[in-house]
Amino acid sequence: MNDEQRIAWVRGAIKGRIALRDPEPALLMELCRKPGDHLDIGTLWGGSAILAAWAKPAASHVVTFDNMTVQAWSPGGDPFASLAQVTPEIVLRNFHACAVADRISFVLARSFPWPLPGRRFGTALLDGDHEYPSVERDWASAVACGCDFIAVHDYGQYGEPPRPGPREFIEEQVRPGRTWREWGRAGSLIVFQKFG
Repeated sequence: MNDEQRIAWVRGAIKGRIALRDPEPALLMELCRKPGDHLDIGTLWGGSAILAAWAKPAASHVVTFDNMTVQAWSPGGDPFASLAQVTPEIVLRNFHACAVADRISFVLARSFPWPLPGRRFGTALLDGDHEYPSVERDWASAVACGCDFIAVHDYGQYGEPPRPGPREFIEEQVRPGRTWREWGRAGSLIVFQKFG
């Protein structure tokens, strides 16, 4: 299967949805072909972790975590996934349905304080809490874990005003520096590469 076919297959195989919209999943998969393990902050239904596991080289591993105590929607659940409420059990079933459960570790925890001291990663996707302080902490954690590539979701919103947290953090702290440069962008997903 090519990437487009894999993305379509995951959409049909999991309960819930992939949090990324076209053409973002293809950029994530391209990113995840880079060396090293992958860090996924903000699990939702597990779709991005599944795509990362399929794209990563066979020896690589994906670690995704979410505390799942805060839902971004009203009590009915996710309005983009038939109003279902996400649970850890559903996420784990999605990993098994896509035959990647052995390549993904799901950590039920907050991203701050950092729960994985000493763990190293090559790539990361930040798509957890979108408030400025949370994005800043998650970025710092990804940098401390040795990531050479960091993707941030919801940098811009599909023709809507962008969420202020991710955009403001990137424009104020990432772009002005001399350590990171933009590597790719698709829709609301932006990727930076470490250099220098």
